[in-house]
Amino acid sequence: MRTLLDNVGLFTALRWQLKNAGARTQIKCTDSLPASEPRLDSRAAIALFRSAQEALAVGLERTDITELDLVGSVNDQELSLQLASNGRDPPTGRTDITNLMLESLRHRMRTLGGAVQLEILPSGGILLRMTAPLANVIATHQT
Repeated sequence: MRTLLDNVGLFTALRWQLKNAGARTQIKCTDSLPASEPRLDSRAAIALFRSAQEALAVGLERTDITELDLVGSVNDQELSLQLASNGRDPPTGRTDITNLMLESLRHRMRTLGGAVQLEILPSGGILLRMTAPLANVIATHQT
């Protein structure tokens, strides 16, 4: 059975998700995602999409956020998604739900052989980078 992600692709689905998040929150959400993508394995596409959703939720948990940017890239070795947002941690620091989302995100990316890096920027913003080996996420056969 083919999924919506199989039909429209990961990057198109992420553009839609980002556009809706921006409209819902009034935060300036931009993307720099490739126009085309390799044919992804259905399970990997779902895992990547859900990981990006969680990354977006982590980015939106920040206080005083006005901008969020999602960048994607694919090369011969890996597929990467990078989310950057301004703002700062809530006054009480990271919430338990944010920590749970980050751990879930790390777990999901590890199942793809990938990794997650989170950097708190000097300005208070965050840079969250997710990578997965391309060999682990591309479809090995047509369905």
